[in-house]
Amino acid sequence: MTSKNVWVLLSLLILGGNAFAQKSFDLHAGLGVGAINNYDEGTAPFHLKGGSLVADWGASYAWNRCRIASDARFFFSTLENLSGNDEAIDFNLEFLYRYLDTPNRYFHFYTGGALHGCGDLKSAPALMNAATSANIFGNLCFVNMAECDFAFNSAKTHPWLTAYAKLTLPVVGAAYRPGFAYVYDPQGLDELDGFLAGYESFTQWFPGCNTNVGLWLNLKNRNRLGINYRWDYLRTGKKDIWHFENTFHTVYLTFVFNVITSQP
Repeated sequence: MTSKNVWVLLSLLILGGNAFAQKSFDLHAGLGVGAINNYDEGTAPFHLKGGSLVADWGASYAWNRCRIASDARFFFSTLENLSGNDEAIDFNLEFLYRYLDTPNRYFHFYTGGALHGCGDLKSAPALMNAATSANIFGNLCFVNMAECDFAFNSAKTHPWLTAYAKLTLPVVGAAYRPGFAYVYDPQGLDELDGFLAGYESFTQWFPGCNTNVGLWLNLKNRNRLGINYRWDYLRTGKKDIWHFENTFHTVYLTFVFNVITSQP
């Protein structure tokens, strides 16, 4: 086979693969409200509770049965019992593979993994020497998701509504967080050294999960409008003075803008 024939064959294979591939690229943005319930023994021996405002944005790319998505969320929470606040940021990068469609193609099931990172900065003047503290977590996660399309048009070609449920479980992670009752002498220390005095870092499996359930309205122009409830739970698994536990309850309104779609 000549080199010219090889190039022709490769071109046909590439074009043939693209002919059966549907690709799409979406951007999304959302706003939500929620509640925080935090217990950080390394900072204070009682629960911190309050209301939250949340902003969410990200992007996704899908082709064939695969989907890559990234998103970032910013939380601002008012700690009612301490007259303080908690500012948190959350990053997620996930890969999902659609491994099963039912014969009627109404139900879809995905599995995959995700890299998840989150951090928070608490400010509570009533805690005196522990008035300001920060936590950083990173996790490798396992993800499962199910979707159900319904409310089709008369031609059965377009589902107006899609319901979904997603479960994310941490597999292994790392943390950087304050130690118990940290007190430092600021003399001879710069501001950053003093703030980080007594912090600890460790790697382990962190008990927790993320559940996300919602409903999409699928518009004809391939944009979507959705509402969902998300529950985030994470704790260190350590007892006594090292115990950390955090829960976010959030309800979102999300807009998805389809930027590129190619169909066979």
